[in-house]
Amino acid sequence: VPFQADRMADSVQQLLEEMVPELQELAEHDILSKDEIRALVKKRREYEYRIKRRATDKRDFLKYIEYEMAFDRLLRKRKERLKIKGKVTQFSSLKHIHFIFDRAVKKFSNDIDLWLEWISFAKTFKSAKALSNIFARALQLHPREEGLWIKAAAFEFEEQGHVAAARSMLQRGIRLNPTGEGLWREYLRMEVLFMARLHERRRVLGLSGEDGASTELAKAEANTDKAAITVPELEAEKEQEGQGPLVSTDEGVEILLGGAIPKAILRHAGQDLKSKPDFLLSLADIVSLAPTLSVREDLTEAVLSLVDNAAPGHAGCAVRRAARAMHAAAHQESAAKTRPKKKAANKGGKAGEGREKEAC
Repeated sequence: VPFQADRMADSVQQLLEEMVPELQELAEHDILSKDEIRALVKKRREYEYRIKRRATDKRDFLKYIEYEMAFDRLLRKRKERLKIKGKVTQFSSLKHIHFIFDRAVKKFSNDIDLWLEWISFAKTFKSAKALSNIFARALQLHPREEGLWIKAAAFEFEEQGHVAAARSMLQRGIRLNPTGEGLWREYLRMEVLFMARLHERRRVLGLSGEDGASTELAKAEANTDKAAITVPELEAEKEQEGQGPLVSTDEGVEILLGGAIPKAILRHAGQDLKSKPDFLLSLADIVSLAPTLSVREDLTEAVLSLVDNAAPGHAGCAVRRAARAMHAAAHQESAAKTRPKKKAANKGGKAGEGREKEAC
């Protein structure tokens, strides 16, 4: 035990010594006082001893991370107040926080929440290189955890604009988790939003026809090789070699803009989730985000057909169909009332003119 204690002390001391250049630089720029530096070293020493104990508690790691995040916020405020730009310290506080997370997930590798917290931290500071490493490690250990695939795809699509990379992430996740409702929902949502984005681009830029759409689609797909997150082939995926993409994007552009990809996703979801009609019906809310009325109607009908096939006579599906029928009837009635009024006004005008002529 004394020998292990000595090794622990040496390890902590070495780590603290590696921070000396950083601390000296902070003092030289008057970012921290000597008393603040002593307090920082004392606190870091305490936390390092805690996380190196045999009976380590996850809460010790989280408290350490919380302390370092507060310290990083303080440094940023001080630098801003002192108008200090650029990288002042050699031993970055962000790098140190990543180091703590790294040791935490090694100790508690099965804790998904811990992995997600690390991912959230890396996303906050747009650490794409760190994210690639974190996702690769997390998915290697937890390939069946759909939330990890969804987080990776969301980062690519929403924050990096890498549509093809996001699509690839979701397809890989679905192959490993074919009944993962969250994955199917996110995949459909992403493709519907992407379709809406293309329609909006064409409208703003005044593009029309196959050539204009092709140009925009090519731009959107051009980021394929610029994926921010690179996850090597996982062991679990090797069992499924030879499988092509779930949905092809090689169709004509106008066909794609008409909802070809969402329709294909719905067909596949209907096959893998046939035993979950309630979930299938919930997809109607997502397809309502489609950019045009005709596409929304087509996709909604596709959803309802899936539910009819999975559970004939499903009450929720019947309610949706009835609501659609009532809406269509009301729309037709409103249109019918509007047209005759215009015609009657015209006829009345002509009749009036005739009476005036007769009077003359």
